[in-house]
Amino acid sequence: LLSLPYRCPPSSYTAHPGLARQCRKPPRPPVGGPSPLKELLRPEGAGLHPTICGECGKGFSWSSGLARHGITLTGVRPFTCSACGKGFSQNSNLATHRCIHAGEKPFGCWDCGKRCGESSALVQHRRMHTWERPYTCRECRKSFSVSSNLWQHYRTHG
Repeated sequence: LLSLPYRCPPSSYTAHPGLARQCRKPPRPPVGGPSPLKELLRPEGAGLHPTICGECGKGFSWSSGLARHGITLTGVRPFTCSACGKGFSQNSNLATHRCIHAGEKPFGCWDCGKRCGESSALVQHRRMHTWERPYTCRECRKSFSVSSNLWQHYRTHG
């Protein structure tokens, strides 16, 4: 699949395949483009991705992300939850899902101690403390901490 080492373009730091989670992603050149809705929901200042899916146009900062995405497009979900039967294309997603049934909340906020079952939920929660609102309406400049709230807001513009 991919050859080592992985290199972080901004810092020249080399590491293992998990680098994408340890380091800022490099900016994407303007190749192809996301759907108009995704463009509206993209945080301001976020660049374009260098690797683009030929099937759907979704961009990725790392070719490994594109490879994982390709598996998702096939619709094959070989990893099944024994508790509820839900299928997943990646074993790591199944492992995260199992936390729901176990009641585990391994991700903790260092400001208030709130526990979350998924890292993305913690990122969203942290925005409450930092007042980060990365999703901005292109029409009226109102900003939101969650992309779905921006999507709801766009409906008010008609």
